[in-house]
Amino acid sequence: MTGKQLVSLNVRRLRLSQGLSQKALADAAGLQQPKISLIEVAKHDPQTATLDALASALDVPTAELFRPVKK
Repeated sequence: MTGKQLVSLNVRRLRLSQGLSQKALADAAGLQQPKISLIEVAKHDPQTATLDALASALDVPTAELFRPVKK
């Protein structure tokens, strides 16, 4: 699994576990909702600043976005 795929799965998993919509996460991270959508379907390679903003909005360390997903 690529880093982009891990980020994709983890952003979605964390967002849903916190009961956030894509719009609410985007607002909290200072991003646009379409960017969240593209990240969650692994169609966008987020920059470090975007990863940091997402992690902050999700209240997790940035490294959590790269945590291997258990199947």
